[in-house]
Amino acid sequence: MARSKLDSIRERLNISRLAIQQSWLTICCWMAIAVAGLFAFSSLKYALFPDITFPVVIVNATAPLETALDSETELTIPLEEELQSLDDLRKMVSSTSAGRTVINLRFRVGTSLADSTAAVEQVMIEADLPADTETEVTPLNLNEATTVSYALSSDSLALEDLAALADREIIPPLEDIPGVLRVDLLGTGTQAETDDSADSFLADLENPPTLIRFGRDEALALQVAKQGDANTLEVVDRVETEIQQLQAELPEVQLIQAATQADYIRAATQATIDSLLGAILIAVLVIFGFLRSWRATLITALAIPLSLLGTVTPSSISSTRWPSSP
Repeated sequence: MARSKLDSIRERLNISRLAIQQSWLTICCWMAIAVAGLFAFSSLKYALFPDITFPVVIVNATAPLETALDSETELTIPLEEELQSLDDLRKMVSSTSAGRTVINLRFRVGTSLADSTAAVEQVMIEADLPADTETEVTPLNLNEATTVSYALSSDSLALEDLAALADREIIPPLEDIPGVLRVDLLGTGTQAETDDSADSFLADLENPPTLIRFGRDEALALQVAKQGDANTLEVVDRVETEIQQLQAELPEVQLIQAATQADYIRAATQATIDSLLGAILIAVLVIFGFLRSWRATLITALAIPLSLLGTVTPSSISSTRWPSSP
């Protein structure tokens, strides 16, 4: 009696039987999965790195100290003694130069980057440091890296005038683009002047002069960094559209794309898609070679891409970022 009830339950819960009996419902269900998967695939976020937080905080301290030994004694050692008591701190690496200390703090994976940054900032407030010391605490997010860089040059403007034009006319509209975190201008270095004052010394440490050459000519560099949760490809496309508009408005300036993450991401994504299509084709040919049935082969040919599209939809809903590893 119990066995017959169990067999009856198994028969009712036989998914294959239900799918065959309700064939139109099955077809509509898989069509819905395919359509949802196609829409989800078009909205996936792509980035150079996966969406994984590595809690790294950089401490930068500058003071009017003339030698690296003085900086180590009065900056590095006191800071290390205070910072080593932080919870979940896994590794601390410091670099000392005359008047400057940079400390790299690596916390355990899974630790909140915001909480780690707040804890470091609290320690910096309480640290006993020399007078006129300036400190900066920077959380490091791999996905907030530079996504596209442009070389900025002009045949009629000096570098100083070109830099002023960039600050006034080019950088503000780029920073207003959704997904853009910041725009850095490099190459504004000027001839060094002899000045032994502490203020000049600190200014040189905080804003070191840079010199950019594009080809053989002196130029400026614009580096556009995206927000950590932004889609790299979308940000690059928006920036490129804005750059084209700025180029039309500023004919005396040449804006040339020098480097971008988008090309690598697109190439890696296309390589992944090509590999999947090749794998599906090989699987279909092998199955047909064994079964000698076009119907069975067609079922397999449809099942593989449908199952892949079915996995894309949850990824899109959860806003998972797909890394562009080849």
